[in-house]
Amino acid sequence: MRPVQTIYRPRGPFDLRASVGGLQRGPGDPAQRLHNGVIWRATRTPSGIATLALAQQGDGSVRAAAWGPAAEHALTQVPALCGALDDASDFDASLHPLVSDAHRRNPALRGSW
Repeated sequence: MRPVQTIYRPRGPFDLRASVGGLQRGPGDPAQRLHNGVIWRATRTPSGIATLALAQQGDGSVRAAAWGPAAEHALTQVPALCGALDDASDFDASLHPLVSDAHRRNPALRGSW
C-alpha cells in the first residue's frame, strides 16, 4: 500500500521532536514512537484509523505520510498537530522568570511564535 503524502510548512520556527514528540506517553506508548528521526503515530479519526509518519526536513518543513482508511483525514490534521491553530496572542512569558527563560530557550516549541 502506498502512503498519501504532504508537506507542511510551519509559519515560524518549529521543532517537531520537541512539540509533537512530547505527546508520547512514555517509552512504552503503543500509539507513538520515534524511530530514526521519524515520529510514527497511530490514530483514530472520525473517518477511521490511520498510521502517520512525520519527519522534519532541513528547511524546517514537515514531511507527512499516512496509511490506512483515514489517511487523508490524518494528513488534514497535521497543521493542527504541529501547532498551526495555537493562539499565543495573549501569552505573556514575562509574567514569571522561569516561563520567560523557557520561552526564550525554546523558540521553536509549538505555540511559541
